[in-house]
Amino acid sequence: MKHLTFILAAGALALASCSQNDMSEMTTGATSVNFTIDGQNAITRSVTTPTTEGSYSTQFVAGADQIGIFATGASAATNECYTVASDGTGLTGATITINKTGNAQFFAYAPYNAGATAETVAHSVAVNQQEDEAYNASNFLTAKSADITAENPNVAFAFNPRLALVRVEMTGDLGITTTDVKINAKTDITWTPATDKLTATGNVAAITFHKGEVDATHAVFTAFVPSQTI
Repeated sequence: MKHLTFILAAGALALASCSQNDMSEMTTGATSVNFTIDGQNAITRSVTTPTTEGSYSTQFVAGADQIGIFATGASAATNECYTVASDGTGLTGATITINKTGNAQFFAYAPYNAGATAETVAHSVAVNQQEDEAYNASNFLTAKSADITAENPNVAFAFNPRLALVRVEMTGDLGITTTDVKINAKTDITWTPATDKLTATGNVAAITFHKGEVDATHAVFTAFVPSQTI
């Protein structure tokens, strides 16, 4: 049984992130906004999987995953909770309206945090990401849709990953027999919707990787880690 921990000198490595119906409210002079997820193909966020091109793809789970939505300008919303609909692309939640005049900006993030505010959305990666549930719950994604008007109140969020996905591949017996890989890094982040600023915070911990691809020749370990200089 082998255990491997990466301990890097300060400044030695910089971790970068990976690349409802339309109706008028006559009494309020506002229109309901329709929310969907753009580019949603397969319906599973339970696994962040490698593609044939060597990149990784994350999808949302229909009827289960929740996102938070903020709105400014001609619309107003603070951390409204929406659930991915059964079709995997729609989003269901409380009605958010947009004024008949002006433009609105919409910001979204996942996974949902009930304690988030317009100033700060906090998220923490799991220290131990060996299990699928903890590994995938560690992922953090955001999206923005700007200049939305009442004439076309349809918002299609295109979510982007905001954490580094650190990948370690080991060949031969070393990959097969190594049971865990760790990296010392900060585990927490804060995100400000209006400015899109994301900052790594908190204390450094030894984050244990998820062991994914394994065959007779190699093993691949991955972990979600806040972007930072280690």
